[in-house]
Amino acid sequence: MANITMLDIDELRKTKLRPYIDKCLEHRAPDPAFHAIMGHTSALTSGITHSLAR
Repeated sequence: MANITMLDIDELRKTKLRPYIDKCLEHRAPDPAFHAIMGHTSALTSGITHSLAR
């Protein structure tokens, strides 16, 4: 299993992922840990989050 460090949510909110993280925290879905783990690749994270919001 890969060892991936979780990024700090407050630090991620300073990036272009902020709208997705705010919506995630408001709706409690997906779990905020999703962004903390997937935030290493912000393009993938925003794409997945956008597709989940449909």
